[in-house]
Amino acid sequence: METEEQRPYLIQGSQLPVFEGNANHSHDFICQSCKESVLIKNYATECYIGFGIRCVICQTISWLPDPNEGEVFPRNVVSLLEGNGYLVRETVNNPSDAVFASKRAIALTKRNNFPSKSAESDLDISSESIKLLVIKLDSVSNSRFSKHLESARRNLKHKKGFFAENPLAWAIALISSKLEKKPFEIDEQAIIAISLIQTTTHLIQRWEAHSEFPNIAIELCSSFRHTIIQLVSACYLFDNGNSVNINPQSSIRGQRSPDLYVQATALEKLYLEVKTPEKLQWPNSELTPGTIKKSIEKALSNSKGQINSSRKGVLIIGTTSLSPRLIPMIENIIENIFRVSGKNYPAVAAIALTSLTEVTARSRPAAKGRFTTNFFVKPILNKHYDGENPIDTN
Repeated sequence: METEEQRPYLIQGSQLPVFEGNANHSHDFICQSCKESVLIKNYATECYIGFGIRCVICQTISWLPDPNEGEVFPRNVVSLLEGNGYLVRETVNNPSDAVFASKRAIALTKRNNFPSKSAESDLDISSESIKLLVIKLDSVSNSRFSKHLESARRNLKHKKGFFAENPLAWAIALISSKLEKKPFEIDEQAIIAISLIQTTTHLIQRWEAHSEFPNIAIELCSSFRHTIIQLVSACYLFDNGNSVNINPQSSIRGQRSPDLYVQATALEKLYLEVKTPEKLQWPNSELTPGTIKKSIEKALSNSKGQINSSRKGVLIIGTTSLSPRLIPMIENIIENIFRVSGKNYPAVAAIALTSLTEVTARSRPAAKGRFTTNFFVKPILNKHYDGENPIDTN
């Protein structure tokens, strides 16, 4: 564990503050010992993380807090040099509320709160790989998954069709059953099942080091579709350069908190709420324009508790249907909804469509091959958004 003596600190080289922040912040950070020297004028806690400042009057070091658990920094953060005793003779002006942080603090947030980088994600279909996945799912979910899998196997044995209680358990039960037969039959059900298994495997690999993963693992069992759309969307945002994080409050039962947030600046978050309307999920085939419109309007209405004037953001609509005509149909319907009634949702900057699009075999025969699953993510802007829209569609 790093001691305070090992942490970086700056030396106040005159009576001037070391930093001066935005004038909107009326609070000053003063020396915690002598209480006389102003170390940071117009202080915002979120802007100065994980280092110390030595007072010019009493020579005592006042330490600034480490990042809060579950928090991430915005994309642009000023990393302080390693080592101690950097003399600052003149005030560093910070009117735009940039974040100054120690390398240790930056590394800590990346390790605990970011997904790992994307790696090779082809799925090897074999009885052994399926068994290993079940062991992993049981391990991360405190044995909750096996109970769902037993139910899914009974459901499959009695030919009751899709097991909606836990689609992942259904997928594993189905593929395990097909692997026992020769030849391995690739039909629509198998394609969907493979996509769910592969997506789950990939997301576990990327998120298992995250501080919120114990809660994520439990949600994979209880709210599978919602959780995979949440994590797929978060990966997309992260891979495109955003500081995105799981909202810790979203895992607290009874609280209407957004599922994700993007740390846009030190003091500003853009919130994202995930909805997975049942009508837009496989195996539902009633994908008429009227059905889609009602589902999206209901999702918009139900998101007001999470996305509102105090928490502006984006509504994510997730679908696991593989229908090739679905994506352009949903896009057109969302555009029409925003054109007619977007003014009723001024806090919603956009609706982001996150959709399973295809599953492809990478080798032949498919039963011994590897499979790739692709998702499509596209934001549709609300022109009636209150303020400058923060979503860049380029």
